[in-house]
Amino acid sequence: MVPTSQGTSVLDQTVLVASPTGGVFRSTNGGVSFTQVSGTSGVGDAIDNDADGSTDEVGELNLPNGGAFHLVPDPGNANRFYAAIPGQGVFRSDNNGQNWLQVNGTGGNVVAGVAGSSRMELSVQGGVVYAAVLATGVAPPGNFTERVTGVFKSTDAGANWRLIQNMVQPVVSGQGFWHFAIAADPTNVNVFFIAGDVAAAGVQRVVTNDGDPTMDAWASVRGAGANGTDVHDDMKDLIFDDNNDLLLSTDGGIYRLDEPNNAGVRTWASVNGNMRPTEFYSVGWDSLNDTLIGGAQDNGSPRQSGFLSFNWDV
Repeated sequence: MVPTSQGTSVLDQTVLVASPTGGVFRSTNGGVSFTQVSGTSGVGDAIDNDADGSTDEVGELNLPNGGAFHLVPDPGNANRFYAAIPGQGVFRSDNNGQNWLQVNGTGGNVVAGVAGSSRMELSVQGGVVYAAVLATGVAPPGNFTERVTGVFKSTDAGANWRLIQNMVQPVVSGQGFWHFAIAADPTNVNVFFIAGDVAAAGVQRVVTNDGDPTMDAWASVRGAGANGTDVHDDMKDLIFDDNNDLLLSTDGGIYRLDEPNNAGVRTWASVNGNMRPTEFYSVGWDSLNDTLIGGAQDNGSPRQSGFLSFNWDV
C-alpha cells in the first residue's frame, strides 16, 4: 500500500495498492473505497500501455490482468509510480496511478526473464530504478527453488535497462516467494541493498559501475561484513529511515544497520523494543514449574522464565 502526497486531506488523498492476486487498486478518498485499475481498458488514453507500437488499439488494457507484487513511488516525482507484474514486467504511471505504460526497455537493453518470472521487486531513488526478477525452478534443486535470476538498473525511467553483473545469489535456500527485498540507497544512486533468506549472502550491499559493469561489486553486510554483528535469517523487507540507516524486517523481528555505507563502523542492532515477534506453532504446560514451553517458527523452543512471566528463555 502506498499513501500518496496527492490530495488536500485524508478525505481526498490518493492511495495505491498492489495485490498479488487482484493487481493494482486506486482510491481517491483516503482508502474509503478502491477501484481496480488492472484489467481496465486503456483505449482512449493516448498511451501505448502495452508498448507494442500501437496506441489505443482495440482491447488494449491500462494494466494487464493478474497480480502485482510490488508498487513503489519515485521520491523525486510525486506523480510517478512503478508497478511490477510477474510475467508482464515493469509498468510506470506519470499521473498518480491513473494510466500506466509498460517500461521493460527496448532492443537489447531490457529486463530479461520477465516471461518466466514468479515475483518482481522494485526500488527507486534519484531517478534510478532497480528491478529484481525471481523465478521458480532455479538451481540447485530442492524443496524450494525460487531464486533471483537477475537484477536490472534503469537511469531513464525504464526506457533502457542493464543487468547488474557479478551477482551473488541472495536467496540461498530458494525461498524467494517469502524472503526477498531490495532497497536503493537514498544517498548514492549507484548503491542498493538486497536481502534473501540465509547465510552471509542473505544481506548484501551492491555498488554498481555503469562505466564498467564488470566492476559491479557485491559484498555481504552480515557477520564479518558488519563488524561481527548479525541479523535473524529470512528477510521480508528493507527500508531506509530518516537518518539513512537501513531497517530490515525478518522472521526474528526488526533490525537496523547503522551507517550502512561505512564498512569500518556499520553494525546491526535489534530494534524490536517491547515487541515479541515470535510465532508459536504449539505450546505445552509444564505442571512441575507452572510455566509454558513453546515450539516457535525458526526460533527454537522457548521456555517461560517463571509463572505468568512475559520473559522467555531460549
